Amino acid sequence: MTVPKITFFFDIGSPFSCIAFHNSPVFSDCEIEYVPILFRDLMQACQNKPPISVKNKFQWINRERIYWARRFNVPMSEAIPKGFPAPTIEAQLALGAIATHAPEKLVSVTEKLYRGFWADGDSAVLTSAGLLPTLEEELGEDRANNILEQSKNTEVKSSLDASTQRAFTSA
Repeated sequence: MTVPKITFFFDIGSPFSCIAFHNSPVFSDCEIEYVPILFRDLMQACQNKPPISVKNKFQWINRERIYWARRFNVPMSEAIPKGFPAPTIEAQLALGAIATHAPEKLVSVTEKLYRGFWADGDSAVLTSAGLLPTLEEELGEDRANNILEQSKNTEVKSSLDASTQRAFTSA
């Protein structure tokens, strides 16, 4: 029997991708491919308005994210992270570099970034300076610095763009 496969496209800035990420034990018999994308660019590709710009949608999203986080025991603060919606490009580029250069650490780093942003409300974890402690803890100082350097390469940005396009075309 073949093992079911799930492709999980995610952006740290999405509370619902955080909830889905933490529910991956439900899919423990599945092979999960974790693919960082840029949610902002996906929304543009779909020609959608950002959810937060739609009248009353912010209140609905906030209520729903708290409801589902509690229902599935996902660590998430009831308070919105400071600076939300915060730019996630630096974090997503770093995750893209990890996916290529240290794929065995992608899940553990992702979990810590979700926790830092959604449970602790710390938007600094989405910046290079804020990422560094998490990367050092998971990868060691040399590899962490290497990942941050790799995340600045055009190849990593191109790969992230391609993953975002893949999410758009596979929907």
